[in-house]
Amino acid sequence: MGYNHWNNNNNHCGNNHAQMQPMQHCPQKPVVLPAVVHPPKCNVTHSMQEYVVPEVHPSHTTHVHNDVYKHVHSYPHSQDQVAGAQSEHYHCPPEQQHGHGKHCNRPW
Repeated sequence: MGYNHWNNNNNHCGNNHAQMQPMQHCPQKPVVLPAVVHPPKCNVTHSMQEYVVPEVHPSHTTHVHNDVYKHVHSYPHSQDQVAGAQSEHYHCPPEQQHGHGKHCNRPW
């Protein structure tokens, strides 16, 4: 007997068969109990979107040429020796020559 044949009439249980025993009980309608709620099974799905972020790091080089003039000072020193010599000329008249020129005149 299927579920569709149940009804509230207890004498024949929804079928028209006369051969049923008078003391035989018909199945009862099921009692629907409150639902048992189980904890949810959590599913996680991942999706991905790739993003390209251009990162620009510029650099600059300045080439500076320097001319360096190094002034090297030197102090050369020279020396010399000078030997002095003097020359004296006397013109002496003959009468004064006896005194070795002490009384002679210098004309030049």
